[in-house]
This record gives sequence, structure tokens and C-alpha cells, in this order.
Amino acid sequence: MIKILLADDHPLVRRGLRDVLREDPDNIVVAEARDGEDALDKILHYKPDMVFIDINMPHKDGIEVIRNVRKKYPGISFIVLTIHDNQHYYKEAIETGVKGYLLKDYALTEIKDCMNTVRQGKNYLSRYMDCDENTGCTDVLKKITRREKEILRELMDGSSNRKLAEKFFCSEKNIERIKTKLRKKLDLPPTYNALLSWAMQNRKLL
Repeated sequence: MIKILLADDHPLVRRGLRDVLREDPDNIVVAEARDGEDALDKILHYKPDMVFIDINMPHKDGIEVIRNVRKKYPGISFIVLTIHDNQHYYKEAIETGVKGYLLKDYALTEIKDCMNTVRQGKNYLSRYMDCDENTGCTDVLKKITRREKEILRELMDGSSNRKLAEKFFCSEKNIERIKTKLRKKLDLPPTYNALLSWAMQNRKLL
């Protein structure tokens, strides 16, 4: 059984999600929230396994809610629902530790794949968000070694430094050095999920 909470200020969006989720008897929608403050209160009360949450909501935005909850309950999986398909919002969401990012226009068609991916400990990015070939990401890829590409793919599968070290027969410190070097190559900030965010956005090129 998976306890799920839906947070969106549009009743029709919540209804559509609820109807799709209830097709699987293992999914239990324990509560719904109409704004950010309502979402925060109900998440802390019900402690669901998974939360589908909009970024733009009254009183508190979804990102703020996620940050507050993850301080106390890092095990709750958050899946963002949004109209925003630009990289700014996606990067901000990933930095908060969300496990999935769905565009509202396509959420109902992707929700099952997203849930299955997240339940496997992996991250899910809507397939309707792709790397723009004009951004130069294909040129950057030429600078990345085969091992670095493998590490990026492993990060998308949820691999920890320990698992990466076992796979590549090296120490966790060595893995961290490789990741630091890779962030510099890609001109990324030294934050925890920066590499994961980049890999997810450019996954079709890896």
C-alpha cells in the first residue's frame, strides 16, 4: 500500500490525479490540499509515502513546502506537478530533493511510469522536457570521459557513492573527486544534486 497526498489549488487537477491513482488498489489517497499551508499541515499529520505537489500555490509555494518537510521527513517522496518546462524551475526542484518532475499537460499519461520509477529509488523527469540542442550540451559531452558518462547514468538510477565505488573498484573519496572534476567541466555549482539535475536534463545524450 502506498499512502499518497495530492496538493494543488485546482480541484479538477486533483480529481484527475485521484481518478488515475485509484486504478491501482495499492494506491491510497489519504488527503488532498488546496494551498501550500494546507499541504504542509496535512503532510506533517498524515506522513504519506508520496506527495504530488504543484509549485505555484497560494500562501506557500510547493518548493517551500518540500524544504520544510524534508528537514523532518527526508523519506517522503515528492513529485512536482507544474506548467513550467524551463530549466530554472526544474533545477530548483531537484535541489530540494524531489524524485519526480511532471508537466501538468502530460501528467496523467506519465503518472504510472513516474511512480514505478520513483518506487525503484530512481528519479523521473517528464519525457516532454528535453535538452535543447542549441544550448551546446552536445559540445560539452565531448569533454566527458566514458567513466564520467557511466557515473552520470548511475546517478540517475539512484546510486550512492558507496555503490559507485563498488562498481568501479575504487574508494568513495575517489568517486567524490571524479564528481567534483565533472561539476567543473560542466560549469555546475558544488551542490549535492547539481550533477543529477544536469544528467536528467540531458539523459537522451548519455
